[in-house]
Amino acid sequence: MRIRPFGAILLLAATALSPGCARPPPEPPRLEVVMALNLPLETFARRMGEGVIAVERPIPEGEDPLDWMPPAEAIARVQAAELILSGGPGASPWGEAAPLPAARTFDSTANARSRFPADRQVVRHRHGGGAEHSHGASAAQAWLDLGLARLQARAVRDGLVRVRPESEATIAARWRDLDAELSTLHG
Repeated sequence: MRIRPFGAILLLAATALSPGCARPPPEPPRLEVVMALNLPLETFARRMGEGVIAVERPIPEGEDPLDWMPPAEAIARVQAAELILSGGPGASPWGEAAPLPAARTFDSTANARSRFPADRQVVRHRHGGGAEHSHGASAAQAWLDLGLARLQARAVRDGLVRVRPESEATIAARWRDLDAELSTLHG
């Protein structure tokens, strides 16, 4: 039996409209923004991305990224960001538990892991009157080592260039200025 052109069109239309062939819902639009999950990353991204891309930090002023539990709206906003700058394992525990898009989440410590202490001892402590806890092997304060901060700033540069390749020269020039300042402080 030969299907005529009109019959083929009807067959294709019926197949496309059948429930088994439904298309997945479209991905929500991405925000033209970089989300930095801690203050140092936000500072680095703002210094290099000023006028090139908006930079936000979802964590309210005064909140500790290690303890902050974001509301659903904040998680959705982070998930929609064009680029998410992470401070490494354990730096934002909620970010490891929330389904952040791996393709847009950029770990600023990935190329610095060889500089982290290999045998971190877990110390339990309290902040003020808070509950006793430990930070395990988190990298939350990696930027306190200015050598690591320079590596993180370079990673932020690479992330910004990835989403704004047309601004590479501007971002690179600003990174060189920032790197020189961090180098001077590092001594």
